[in-house]
Amino acid sequence: KVTFVIENDGYVEVTPRPVTLTSETASKTYDGTPLTKPEVTVTGDGFVQGEVTDIKATGSVTNVSDSPVTNTIEYTTTDKFVEGNYNIKKDEGTLTITPRTVTITSGSASKTYDGTPLTNDEITITGDGFVDGEATAIATGSQTDVGHSDNTIEIIKKDGFDANNYAIELKEGTLTVE
Repeated sequence: KVTFVIENDGYVEVTPRPVTLTSETASKTYDGTPLTKPEVTVTGDGFVQGEVTDIKATGSVTNVSDSPVTNTIEYTTTDKFVEGNYNIKKDEGTLTITPRTVTITSGSASKTYDGTPLTNDEITITGDGFVDGEATAIATGSQTDVGHSDNTIEIIKKDGFDANNYAIELKEGTLTVE
């Protein structure tokens, strides 16, 4: 004869699997193209194979005025996935566009009065410059009579130009008629 004595009822506890998803934080100077960082780092115990696919960060930013943007993490679950089986933490980065620096300098000139306008169309653009096709600059200053004036600068804006994407400094030369 055998007698079983139960001293303590046992139990099995299944705890949620820890998963941390991390998307990148990044920044770049405006260049007219989107900044994306779709890679996601999975740490902790990760997902059980076959339950989650297509893990990616979907953040995208092109212009300074739209910054910063959250680099949002998304993933696709299969029919085997049960939310309660996981303790998922998302550490989402940000994406930022910084302005291009543009310094536009117009030339200086001088002459003795002769009754004709003094101009100087010399322009120098330094710093990051404009993104190709978005803008250019011209010197528009003119001085006819004795005296001096700024060799003014005009920015010719084209399709796609957004002033928020640029930190522009104008350095106007001087036109002097003696």
